[in-house]
Amino acid sequence: MDVLREAVVRFSKILLKTKHRTSAWAHSGAVAGAIAGAAVGACFVCSGCITVTHYQPLGGLQRGYAIDYKQVNFSGLTLRVACTESELVNASMADRLCERVRRTFEAQGAKILDDETSGAEDYRITLAAKGLYLFRNQWMWPVSIVLFTLFPVEQEWAIEQNILVTRADGTPVARKTFQARFVWYWGAGYWALNKLFNVAVRSEGEKAGEAMVRRDFSRDYYGNLAQIVYNARASDTFRGFAREVKGTELPGTDVPADGAPADGAPADGAPADGARSDSEAAP
Repeated sequence: MDVLREAVVRFSKILLKTKHRTSAWAHSGAVAGAIAGAAVGACFVCSGCITVTHYQPLGGLQRGYAIDYKQVNFSGLTLRVACTESELVNASMADRLCERVRRTFEAQGAKILDDETSGAEDYRITLAAKGLYLFRNQWMWPVSIVLFTLFPVEQEWAIEQNILVTRADGTPVARKTFQARFVWYWGAGYWALNKLFNVAVRSEGEKAGEAMVRRDFSRDYYGNLAQIVYNARASDTFRGFAREVKGTELPGTDVPADGAPADGAPADGAPADGARSDSEAAP
């Protein structure tokens, strides 16, 4: 980034030097160019000044979810959240990700543990992220600067996160993969065009920009993550209920859950009252 700032300053100085050997018209153009260059330089300092990011959900994040992750969904549940490092996520980033996930589940009523906290958990959530690809053309930067950022710089990348939910004994109950694609543009021309489309053409849910990316990605990520844990708990709850009712009479029927015949009912293979067996049947 420092190199880019220096390039803008050098370009502005070259334009200003033309005043000694050009006409007044050229001098005015040079001054205007210097002002534009200074504006571009200011945008380097101002992070996100003329940037537009697009987000596209891929595998896992495209699925819908039924629960509202902003409501209390996990009252009485104890969760342990762990995030692993990778080439994409260093220790600091892993800590920040885990902290956000913990706060999200805590807001939904769950008791949260980390790897440094003792205690028994109902489920352990392990998050591991990696980069899928990165497209970046460095030659776009000088071209965009020479054209006063009317030609945008483009970068594209995709990430993948593996989610593993296990019981306290280490038995896995859910394993999912989230994938997302991001396209990042830098340039005054593309930024202005995007603003125009946001105001005149796109609906609220279709608008593009940094705030919209954070909103949409957070909605898809935390909503689907909460749904995975909710489904795991519901599955275990159903299994526990099935074990409890085994050997007892099923509600609304005369047949016990273990398959034994009820009092007065014929055993398997025995004829019902009034029915003739095969030996009694007419030849």
